[in-house]
Order: sequence, then C-alpha cells, then structure tokens
Amino acid sequence: MADSAPVNLDKAWLENFLNTDVRLFLGEIKKIMADGTVGGEVIPTLYNLLPAGEHGAGVLPGAALPLTIGGMLKDGETNGANLDKAITELITAVHTVYKDQKLLFESIEDGLEETLEKLFKTQGENLEKIDGEKLLDIFSDVDQNLAGSGGDDD
Repeated sequence: MADSAPVNLDKAWLENFLNTDVRLFLGEIKKIMADGTVGGEVIPTLYNLLPAGEHGAGVLPGAALPLTIGGMLKDGETNGANLDKAITELITAVHTVYKDQKLLFESIEDGLEETLEKLFKTQGENLEKIDGEKLLDIFSDVDQNLAGSGGDDD
C-alpha cells in the first residue's frame, strides 16, 4: 500500500471542504437541473422536456413530448414511437442520476453542517477527540442515499 498523508479533519479543513467542494458541486448540479437561458431565450432542462415536467410558453398545449414529431409518432415506417420511447427513457435515466447526486450531496452538506455545529461545540477544534459512532450517526442519511433513488420524478 502506498504511503499517503493523514487526513486532517480539523474545523477549518471541514469548513473549507464544505464551502469550496461540497456546496460548489451541489450548486452546479442544481444549475444543470434548472432551465437555462441563451440570448434571452429559455432553454429547458432535460426533465422539462418530458410530459411531467414544467413547460414554458414555447410548448404548445397538447404537444406530444419529449419529441414533437407529429405523424411520425404513429407512423410504423419511421419508427417514431420507438424513437420517442428511447428519448424518454434516456431523459428519465439522466434526470435520475442528477436527482440522486443532488440528494446525496445535500445529505453530505447537512451532515457536515451538523458535525461542525454539534461536535465541534462540545469537542473543540479537532475530530480526534470525537467518538466515531457519533460521526457515523450524523452521516446516516448519506448511507441511505448511496443506495439509490426512491423513484420520485422531481
């Protein structure tokens, strides 16, 4: 096994990790999951291309989503229904990955905040004095979220 530097789990390091790594990554995930704009025009997030998503003024009432391909949707020669189904499954899978990552990093953020708030108030500036079981209890939500999505659509 290669030699590596010991992990420094003091308060300043944890605060820096929370603010510069966890929160920045979580913010980027939230940006990806939200509608964007280019040149003043709204570009919908992938999930909002699905029938269950939120639709802006650019989506006509009754439009078949995610692809508005008209008659191709029912045309057996063009295989439009299978194309629409494949795109829907792909969008759903990508959205699920982002949703799970968002939930995971929100749990990590909550666990780190709780660590900083509770444990350092009672134990000082260094985690060496903190019982490992207390630390594991704080991060129990992270463990549950690593198991995967509960199947929610938002």
